[in-house]
Amino acid sequence: MVECMPIGKKHFMERLMKTVNRYTRAGQNGKVITCPKCSNSFPIFHFSWSSIVCIHCKESVEKEKWIIAE
Repeated sequence: MVECMPIGKKHFMERLMKTVNRYTRAGQNGKVITCPKCSNSFPIFHFSWSSIVCIHCKESVEKEKWIIAE
């Protein structure tokens, strides 16, 4: 019998989501990124930027704070 360790919601979400870093690549089909401020998502096709303005909440967010759903 395998015992499952209970994990908190924060740890569970950290395992499912990861942030953009300098090694993140969009690939040919692009990636969907999520704004950490308003939680809205939109597609992106390159990561040659240091910060970007969210098209939904109009907030400027640094590259390392954006979330990519796995």
